[in-house]
Amino acid sequence: MRTLKTTTIVSAAFLSLLLSACGGGGSSPLDPRPSSSAASSSAATQPSSGAASSIDTTSPADIGRGDGDNFVSGQIAVSHTTEELAAGAATTLSVNIVSSTNTLVTAPIEVTFNSRCYAAGEATLTVGGTATNKTSTAIGQASIIYTAKGCVGADEITASAVIDNTAKVARVTIDVAQDTVQSIRFVDATPDKIFLKDSGGAQTSAVRFLVLGSTGAPIKNIPLNFALSTQVGGIALTAASATTDSTGHASTVVQAGTIPTAVEVIATETESGVSARSNKLSIGTGMPDQNSMSISASRFNPPGWNHDGEAVDITIRLADAFNNPPPNGTSVQFTTEGGVIAPNCTTLNGVCTVKWESQDTRPSNGRVTILATTVGNESFVDTDGDGLYSPEIDVFTTFNTPGANGNCDPNVPVSTASSNGDDAPCDDLAEAYLDKNENGVRDNTEEFTDFDLDRTHDIENGIYNGVLCSTPGEGCTKDPVNIRQDIVLVMSSDMPYSENGLLIGQPASIEMGANETYSFNVTLADIHGNSMPLGTTISLITNTASDVTINHSMPSGGVANTRSPTAFTVTLKASKTERPSGAFSIAVKSPYLETSFQTSLVPKPLDNTTAKYIGRGLGENFIGGEIEIGTGNPVLAPEGSTSLSVNLVDLEGNLTTGNAAVTFSSNCVSEGKASFTDSANNVTNTAVTTIGRATITYNAGTCTGSDEVIATSSLPSLIGNTATTTLAIPEIDSSAQNIVFDSAEPSQISLQGAGSAERPEISEVRFVVNDSNGNPVANIPVTLTLNSTIGGVCIIDGANCVQSIEATSNAAGEVTARVQAGSIATSVRVTATAENDSAQTISTQSSRLVISTGIPDQDSISMAASEYNPPAYVDGYEVDVTVRMADAFNNPVQEGTTVSFTASNGLIESSCETNLLSTCTVTWFTQNPPADGRVTILATALGNESFIDTNGNGLYDLTDTFAAGSSICKNNAPTPSLLKDSDACDDLGEAYVDSHPAALGGIIGEYDIG
Repeated sequence: MRTLKTTTIVSAAFLSLLLSACGGGGSSPLDPRPSSSAASSSAATQPSSGAASSIDTTSPADIGRGDGDNFVSGQIAVSHTTEELAAGAATTLSVNIVSSTNTLVTAPIEVTFNSRCYAAGEATLTVGGTATNKTSTAIGQASIIYTAKGCVGADEITASAVIDNTAKVARVTIDVAQDTVQSIRFVDATPDKIFLKDSGGAQTSAVRFLVLGSTGAPIKNIPLNFALSTQVGGIALTAASATTDSTGHASTVVQAGTIPTAVEVIATETESGVSARSNKLSIGTGMPDQNSMSISASRFNPPGWNHDGEAVDITIRLADAFNNPPPNGTSVQFTTEGGVIAPNCTTLNGVCTVKWESQDTRPSNGRVTILATTVGNESFVDTDGDGLYSPEIDVFTTFNTPGANGNCDPNVPVSTASSNGDDAPCDDLAEAYLDKNENGVRDNTEEFTDFDLDRTHDIENGIYNGVLCSTPGEGCTKDPVNIRQDIVLVMSSDMPYSENGLLIGQPASIEMGANETYSFNVTLADIHGNSMPLGTTISLITNTASDVTINHSMPSGGVANTRSPTAFTVTLKASKTERPSGAFSIAVKSPYLETSFQTSLVPKPLDNTTAKYIGRGLGENFIGGEIEIGTGNPVLAPEGSTSLSVNLVDLEGNLTTGNAAVTFSSNCVSEGKASFTDSANNVTNTAVTTIGRATITYNAGTCTGSDEVIATSSLPSLIGNTATTTLAIPEIDSSAQNIVFDSAEPSQISLQGAGSAERPEISEVRFVVNDSNGNPVANIPVTLTLNSTIGGVCIIDGANCVQSIEATSNAAGEVTARVQAGSIATSVRVTATAENDSAQTISTQSSRLVISTGIPDQDSISMAASEYNPPAYVDGYEVDVTVRMADAFNNPVQEGTTVSFTASNGLIESSCETNLLSTCTVTWFTQNPPADGRVTILATALGNESFIDTNGNGLYDLTDTFAAGSSICKNNAPTPSLLKDSDACDDLGEAYVDSHPAALGGIIGEYDIG
């Protein structure tokens, strides 16, 4: 029989109470027969009536097991009878509260149980299925169930109660048997993703297992051995074994290697052979790669052009080469060409967001590029699946290295990391840059991220750069690069783009008849041609439109989240019986502004009901049944064209009004050799008219010989509804017979460096090569040669400027020389030379092409009046004052040159502009005549001083004559009143009105103060 162990550690006072309670006779306290000691004791404490001793069931005095003579103070009774309590097994713990007579006390008293294993969570205490370590006595006895839940070995249990303000304690020690290992459970790996050695991220993970016994409870003190599923790249464990702690857990630490992979830790208990594997641990690169980086915006089209502070969330998402998130806290940097953006953000689970807001600077096109960069790896295709880049095996596209794996676009990825050419983006990265003009290449004015701090934009290096390099130095490096993405926002304007008060595609007016349907497509864009702001809506204002129903196809939500303009359709349905009239408007409502754009509705003219005949001519000259030929000649040049017209007339030969359609046809048109076109050059065979005259253009194309053209109208009122004509088209003679000069446009050009939009420096000199019939001939080689290159005049030939070029005639037989002016005024001619089929030379020369300054010259300005002695006292009498000007070479000045006028008396128009002949005229009116009756009129214009070109080079140099203030010329002259121009200085003072004649004390030809 197992011996129960009890404690002997009690206080001296408690021991003395026990001794006095147990001292003396051995009778049971329930026995009515007291011992002599009991009697003597009772004699001192009981009434002297001689009655038997009373039994005390109300005054608690002690705690223990049993009662009466069997009561053992300070001990807890257990229900199990084995020497050890089995692992996971339960036993009942019981204590009794007795009085001084060892009698069970009937009043409930709280008893608290505790033990080491209970405190450690390795054992449970329950009462009636409820977990608790407290219970109360019932008729003196308290019981609780103890269950081993991982406890092993000796566990001392105490039961305590407060009796007479004193803590009374009972004890028992239970030996709990060691459980057998039933299973091992993987608990966690913290963190469950680590990163390559030396990559900068977390590189170790604690892997934890739990050992469970047959009861399902954790088991402590169990040794486990650990092993790795792979050691590729140097993956290692810090400890190959560990012993479970008090909670049944044991752990080891995995250290990352140099190769990304998934790895498992195998935990084994050797005695039982039970094992378990971890399943949540992976080793990643720790760095994002280029093709796993993306950027997005909460909206592409905020109303930021007219408003500050319009916010957009810009979100970056990163992943590594295995599309796993990089370490939390990875930093991403941002820059923008417009507005303002937070400089950086750090990722959580691979994602981070910054805020962009509208403000100046605002790019002129309203488009804002935002660039995001971070440190990462270039991308590649892992052909052999080993997780590493292996040259000559894996696919890595580069541009600047011979024998690369494939073609790709350099400087890509940009913007969206998408190719702008025919090939895919390069994996090999140049330094990132802000692609402001969105052209897919870096321009010299575009900022870049100087990753290597060498102050130079570096192109791609031709090899893979990243931590997945298998062997550094052999076709790759482990160096990081700056990966990037960018996105374009538009600062949308409040006002939509319009032309002449209309949206793009919106007609100014629509002509409709009854029961007709009409549709048109509108492109809704902001003032820069970008999208309107997100949510911009349209509506139709139709209260002034009659007899029509109008709808549009714009979604109710309005403009979507886009950078591009929005297209929608407007459809009109006329009344069945009435023609629409009035107007309607398209109202555009952006977040801050509402505008509208109006279209008029025009009732379509009613059909022509008075026409009787179709033909050519009018009145007495009308000839029915014939078509009018625009050229007046039925013979057309090969591939030539002419207009064809018919008149719809009444009985008197007058043109009729009303809507009418005339259909034209011919054999060549039916066979596709010729065509009919309208005034807008659209191919059609129908001409519609409301004025009684229908016209169409006939284009001969490849048609030759005779081609009868028939014009037919289906108007019910017509007596005769058909008209005809026959055209003759000769066959093409492909041999060149002559070259003719066609035009020099313009015929006068400015000196090099002095040109303008009105007076350019380049003239297009055109010739036409003809055959023997005078028809143009194509594909004839022609030599075009300048007769002089003085001053650098030349013919433009691509990027060069030369004296002679070779050209080939086009389909119209034309060849053109673009003549660039030189620095000297002169006249030049261009000679065109070719050979005909007989190897004979044919040539011609252009008319004179003049190169001049086009700027007025002092010596070449003159002024005249229509009369010089108008009546003095007739107010408003008109005199024409005319100025004629030329440049230093006496060639016309630029048309539109402004001449300003002032007069000492009377009234004169302020200015005029020269015509093609370098002349302009103003009117002077008499009023307020001066005392001497003389009026001086001054005309001024911007121009050049004069000189005598002694050496004839067309330029002023030191050998030329230029008269400045001296004894040989008159200062401040010429003036309008100077009698002798030979006395005038070439060196000009500021102009003045010489209004003080000698009779009044003035000096003719000099500026008089006052």
